[in-house]
Amino acid sequence: MKLIKKKAEFIGYTVYSVGTFPEWRCPDKDCGMSVMEEYKCCPYCGRRLKFDKSRN
Repeated sequence: MKLIKKKAEFIGYTVYSVGTFPEWRCPDKDCGMSVMEEYKCCPYCGRRLKFDKSRN
């Protein structure tokens, strides 16, 4: 079985009192949950993720 990495979707920035952080969404159309850049896989559906840093 081959695991396919898909690019996580950039949805904007979240502003907290300590700084501004990018917000990402799982690319799986059935999942779509919010994920963090530190994740290698989505914790909800298990899809492997990659992040396009050029969008920041």
